[in-house]
Amino acid sequence: MSFQNRQYNKKELLSSPASDFIHPNYKETVRTHMLGHRDGTKNHSFLKWTWIRKDGTEIGVESKIYSEETDNYHVAFGVHRDVTEKNYLETTIKEQLAKEAALRKELEAQATEKSKDNSAISHELL
Repeated sequence: MSFQNRQYNKKELLSSPASDFIHPNYKETVRTHMLGHRDGTKNHSFLKWTWIRKDGTEIGVESKIYSEETDNYHVAFGVHRDVTEKNYLETTIKEQLAKEAALRKELEAQATEKSKDNSAISHELL
């Protein structure tokens, strides 16, 4: 599959509601979040959520949303960052740290056992 098939074209993006691109697990969170901007209870915020590509793959997104109300308009804009790779690396690091902790515990147990064995042998030799 080519990378091009994963992307929405300009017409698809502009003709579809933004909610079509939000992962189902995040639709309510994003909706509630944006309502806060529309209602004026928020003027800046940070949100982590997931975007769905055309081919169904997921993109982790971090968004900073800002909103401002003027006499005539209510404007909201945001900066959105693909954090898929960052999320993958964080998960990988956490898994590696958990493995390291388990190995460290096992090595400490072996060292303690070896120390006990050495003490017993030393005692027998004396």
